[in-house]
Amino acid sequence: MRRRWAYLPWIVALASMGFLLAGCARRQIHADPPPPSPPPEEKAPDSSRFDFEGYSFVFPPEQEPRVWEVKTRRGSGGTDDGKLTLEGVECTLYRDGKPALRVTARTGVAAVEGKAARLALAGGVKAVELTRHLVLRAEQFTWLSSENRLRVAKVRFIGDGLEHAADSADFSMDLTEGAFQGHVMTRSAPAEP
Repeated sequence: MRRRWAYLPWIVALASMGFLLAGCARRQIHADPPPPSPPPEEKAPDSSRFDFEGYSFVFPPEQEPRVWEVKTRRGSGGTDDGKLTLEGVECTLYRDGKPALRVTARTGVAAVEGKAARLALAGGVKAVELTRHLVLRAEQFTWLSSENRLRVAKVRFIGDGLEHAADSADFSMDLTEGAFQGHVMTRSAPAEP
């Protein structure tokens, strides 16, 4: 008989553990549900971005000396970054408040940051110096008001009976000083159309 009762403490211990585990598994804690999340905020349309057609503007807008006057067929821009993307560009750049260079291009970006202006044009760029009628053609054209210099790529410069072609060049605003870089070629200038 002793043997029968020898297993009894183990049976009682296992049964007690089983009841404890079964009781814990069925126990449910009822917590308050989390508050509903607020509805997503509706964003107002970005009023600082705009599109335009047949637009012209000057810089600086209300003071002299004038730096540029730009006319564009269409474009877009924003007040947040001070940049305008342009298509069908006609631009007059000023030197000492007087028109110095007339420039046309297929596309461009005009940017203003503080008192500094930057004009980057591309695609069939043609610039004509307005007093001596020197002609510059390029695929890319960049002008920085802070330096009053022109940087051009894939350039053809026609003046004084010669045509100069180069991979890139750096010019003064009046096209009287310049430096050609990369592959450079000079020949007699054909008549400019």
